[in-house]
Amino acid sequence: MRRIDAHLYTLGSYRRDDKDLAKFFVQFERMALRPADAAMPMAEFCRAIGVEGPEAITAEMHPRPKLYSTVIYMDDEIRIQIGMLGGHYVLRKSGDPMVTLAFAA
Repeated sequence: MRRIDAHLYTLGSYRRDDKDLAKFFVQFERMALRPADAAMPMAEFCRAIGVEGPEAITAEMHPRPKLYSTVIYMDDEIRIQIGMLGGHYVLRKSGDPMVTLAFAA
């Protein structure tokens, strides 16, 4: 079996809290599996992982979770935040381009 590298995107809308700039809100909207190689056609990717089409690897989230996180540290390379449910997240900046809903649709 051939290994296919992929990215799982969790997509949502972001809103900052103007009264507390360390806090931001996210409403998650959809999840999408995409090939790591952006040049790989979606039809080829779907065949390679054994699904009929892109609709099988994209899921709308209903209800759409509305959560917030508080940033406790941030510099040019990392961001550390605590989620409203108590999760601790350490995120490292990558060289990958930003992703939008339009890109992953």
